[in-house]
Amino acid sequence: MNTFSRGTLFDIDKFFNGFYQTTPSYRPVTKQADSTLSPKVDIFEQENDYQLIVELAGISKENVTVSIDESTLTIEASNKDTTTDENSGKLLRRERLHGKFVRSFDLGKSVEHNQIKAAFKDGLLILTIPKVKEEVIEPRQIDIH
Repeated sequence: MNTFSRGTLFDIDKFFNGFYQTTPSYRPVTKQADSTLSPKVDIFEQENDYQLIVELAGISKENVTVSIDESTLTIEASNKDTTTDENSGKLLRRERLHGKFVRSFDLGKSVEHNQIKAAFKDGLLILTIPKVKEEVIEPRQIDIH
């Protein structure tokens, strides 16, 4: 039986990654590390912040790190293979992914780097990244002397 592995000719996601991106501050800075894991990331823009939702099914909170260096946000996670137990029986097919990944995003200067919050629930890493508050200049009359 022939199967096609993801990450070859059929990985259209990588081809279009960033192709139609309208938010330049969230383009990936580096390509994903070569790994068996390739979690999906959704990016939402809200009125006061951005939200990144990273799908990390099967990965525990203890195996996830999020860091920021200047304007680069880096997400790292690992998931070990649980099928190596002798009592697991003979492996006939493997579809669950395991390994390590690193993904980085350039946040730019339009966000509050020191106010980023992270939550992990139901296999999802949710990052809330507040926008820098823009100074609103009210129109006014200028007196002439």
